[in-house]
Amino acid sequence: MDGVSSRPLDARSRLEAALAPELVTAIEQLVAERVEQALAEQVPAANGHGSPWLSVAEAAEYLRTSERTVQRLVKRSRVRSSTIGRRRLLHRDDLDSAATGEEKRQPLHPAAAEE
Repeated sequence: MDGVSSRPLDARSRLEAALAPELVTAIEQLVAERVEQALAEQVPAANGHGSPWLSVAEAAEYLRTSERTVQRLVKRSRVRSSTIGRRRLLHRDDLDSAATGEEKRQPLHPAAAEE
């Protein structure tokens, strides 16, 4: 061995070896800004389109549980839902309430309570 480490260099070390330190710092700042911007754009909507209404699959993902568990919550009236055509929608606030054990909201429509 000639004293050179056999361990591969990380990305920052490779950049520092090839570029001026000021340029490496500028690249790091630019990447950090872009990542922050991309994350900020994702935060408003867990379902990707800004709506507070989630499908059963989206609600399951939001709660990090199975779709069957979400269906049981609806059946037991722990979460209210609305059906449009063949699609059942749940409101994110109702899911939050169910997850924290808060009081459930009233049904959207009187007929929804009879389902």
